[in-house]
Amino acid sequence: MNNLRALFWLTVTLVQRLSREGMIVRSLVFPTTLVIGTLLATLAVMAAIQSPSTVAMVPGDPASALVDEAGFTVVETETPREAVERRMVWAAVVGDDIVTRNETPELRRLESMVREARGSAWRPASAVLRPSNVESRPWALRIARLLAVLFTLYGGVFGAGMLARDREDGTLESELSMPIARWVPATARFVAGSAGLGLFFAGGVLLVDAVLDLAEPLTVIGHGVAASAGATAVGLASAGNATLKSGFSTTLAFSMTGITALGSVGLSNPNLHFLPIASLSSEGSPVVPLMVALGFGLASSAWFAWRAK
Repeated sequence: MNNLRALFWLTVTLVQRLSREGMIVRSLVFPTTLVIGTLLATLAVMAAIQSPSTVAMVPGDPASALVDEAGFTVVETETPREAVERRMVWAAVVGDDIVTRNETPELRRLESMVREARGSAWRPASAVLRPSNVESRPWALRIARLLAVLFTLYGGVFGAGMLARDREDGTLESELSMPIARWVPATARFVAGSAGLGLFFAGGVLLVDAVLDLAEPLTVIGHGVAASAGATAVGLASAGNATLKSGFSTTLAFSMTGITALGSVGLSNPNLHFLPIASLSSEGSPVVPLMVALGFGLASSAWFAWRAK
């Protein structure tokens, strides 16, 4: 029980320390902010490009009111075709025909209004500017997986960095001198790092889902959390113990090598998607990778305890 209580309070303390470090918080917030900001800016630009255009129509055309209500700017002229040819307007309604200089998604909406005014039994759907879920979901999945890759790399840095930093400032030595098992300090760092990365990654995925609509956001979150937790365990294992004499760059290189190897395994062999990091491209259940990631964390803690004797 003493070990479990120590694990809980060390984890809480580590989370508090991490949350007070501005550089760490900014590094976790920045990827999601950049992705969502870019998506919103892109949508704003596309909305501006595809804004209602000027349409020339003959005076008294019954479709004029519907076209105007749809948000187009109607210009009445006796020669609508000539107005298009002289580039005075984007499109013109000439009888039952529509003349335009360039074809855009707005053209279908204009056609819908004209057909409705003419009493046509068929007309294209009016909501053509918004991409369907089927069209946007593959892009949303790619963006979410890119976020997962970034947070996985963060996991390797967090795992190795927390041990290396606390070894340098003496915090780790103080913890090891306490009457607790030697696996507790490493396990606390695994839990704190995995929880922090998982929380920020889940928030980023949910924001992507709100903008583009992911098919199964919880599945993506599960695989991403498993990957970041597995990477944290790899970083902890690479950092070794309190007396490790190799520099941090060497430790980080070992960590990145292990993470890259697991990612490559997943890309080359789908049968190994039960491994964390390797499962990032999987669309199956993340339960097994999450359990394996937990096993990685326990194994890295045992490795630390053995080498710290």
